[in-house]
Amino acid sequence: MLPTYLLCLEKHKAFHQYVGAIAKACNAGQYTEAEEQLASAEHLKRSRELRAAIRAFQQESRQPQSTTRFL
Repeated sequence: MLPTYLLCLEKHKAFHQYVGAIAKACNAGQYTEAEEQLASAEHLKRSRELRAAIRAFQQESRQPQSTTRFL
């Protein structure tokens, strides 16, 4: 398994946990809070981290991988 795959999973989960809280705020009618969370640096940080992890995974997955397996 590629190391960047696990990083992608971690960043994807963190991003969706954060935006899930925003969705809950919207569903509860807390629109101002949801808008503030969307405009926050934290939202941008998590989004950037996820995009960077995806790019790293894409780049790593294009590299030839060793097929040697040690038992």
